[in-house]
Amino acid sequence: TIDLLMPYRFVVVPSASCAGMLRNHYPKLLSEDPVYRDKAAALCDKTYELSAFLAALPVQQGDTPGDRRARHITYHDSCSALREVGVDAEPRTLIDQCTELKLTESAEKESCCG
Repeated sequence: TIDLLMPYRFVVVPSASCAGMLRNHYPKLLSEDPVYRDKAAALCDKTYELSAFLAALPVQQGDTPGDRRARHITYHDSCSALREVGVDAEPRTLIDQCTELKLTESAEKESCCG
């Protein structure tokens, strides 16, 4: 996996548990390996969970219809996103950029769902 991903500038994954494995566990698992230790550290530095990567991109404002009503939504955090890779604000940043969406936080937003 590491050799396959090394040529890329960014590694963006839609799963926080996958991002956590690549960022947190590969460097630890391979810390004693003379061939893969540095590669694992380099992979760690360029691996992003999808919403964190998208939230870091510059926003390009486009035309939005003025007659759309706001849709009220809530967002339940992924346990792996919160605890494994520290993704908390990024999904909310993306939601805030959607003018037709209004985020209402759940009272139990940090509770594990399963």
